[in-house]
Amino acid sequence: AGIVLIDTLDFPYSKWIPKNLELVGLDIKDVSHILITHGHSDHIGGAGYLQGLSGAKVVTTAADWQLAAQQQQKLTGTKNAFTLPINPMLITHNQSLVIGNTPFGLHITPGHTKGCLSIIIPAKDKNKTYQALVYGGMGTNFNGLVQAHDYLNSIAHIKKIHNKSPIAVNLPNHPHMGQLFEKQLATNPPNAYINAAKVSDFLALLEERGRFKLI
Repeated sequence: AGIVLIDTLDFPYSKWIPKNLELVGLDIKDVSHILITHGHSDHIGGAGYLQGLSGAKVVTTAADWQLAAQQQQKLTGTKNAFTLPINPMLITHNQSLVIGNTPFGLHITPGHTKGCLSIIIPAKDKNKTYQALVYGGMGTNFNGLVQAHDYLNSIAHIKKIHNKSPIAVNLPNHPHMGQLFEKQLATNPPNAYINAAKVSDFLALLEERGRFKLI
């Protein structure tokens, strides 16, 4: 049913994406959906450009669509200026989007921004299927107690899902902030991506960062 991209980099760095798809035998024209975790330019800046190449449907939240528009205005006239995609699909909390036969669990997890989107998807390794998480906004570079509480409540929501049905694969949209390379992939062969305990550690790390914002 097509290729699904999650986030698009700042423009013009998003121009790397079609080239990198080509290197692994894929074609930007086959991208059917672009899921945006939040409205900061380093996540949505290339969405309009890539939509123009592929015709893909762009999926985001209403709150962060507004943030994206603000980011676009802020960057007008700079080297990172970008165009917004057209006709975005604005999703609601706990919505499921099925693409082909693959369900994408869409969870609005505010905190880093007011409309962060976290995504839970099935990830296959040989004949086994695991739950994978793309957490929408790890950073605590925001101000105010309201967003701090939202941040912690969002983590609690994902932890509840994880405790009920373990998430085994962590795919953070900023790998270094999720300590993916130094704490997980370097230490857990043969498939270091599959590690539910490391997902628990990751969520605990986010919770610690969130609690620090309450001090």
